[in-house]
Amino acid sequence: MLEKTDVNKEEEQNDDRLLWTVNETATKLSVHPKTVSRLIEKGEIPFVKIGSGIRIEKQVVYHFIEANRQYNGGCVELVSSLTGENVCNSISETASIKCPTSRQVDTRLDALLKPVTKP
Repeated sequence: MLEKTDVNKEEEQNDDRLLWTVNETATKLSVHPKTVSRLIEKGEIPFVKIGSGIRIEKQVVYHFIEANRQYNGGCVELVSSLTGENVCNSISETASIKCPTSRQVDTRLDALLKPVTKP
């Protein structure tokens, strides 16, 4: 039977805890602790100060990930173009162009989901 190593035990305990240190948060996000500190300074990750220590709620980290998740970062759509080709209209646009807002995306999706009516 396999025994849990000290690292696995510590990781399991960290998952059960509500608050993480900056180092633990950095480990979970696979970044350097300075990156987490910068995010805290910019106000992108809220924190709890207990004594002189900074703690970060586990749920805050999940919210941060969700808020910063990017789908299809280059803004290339997966729909047929209006000209009948199998390539989308935005395929020729560069990835540096700002992605549409969620409202614009919703409008596009609503338009795509409308039933097709023949004239």
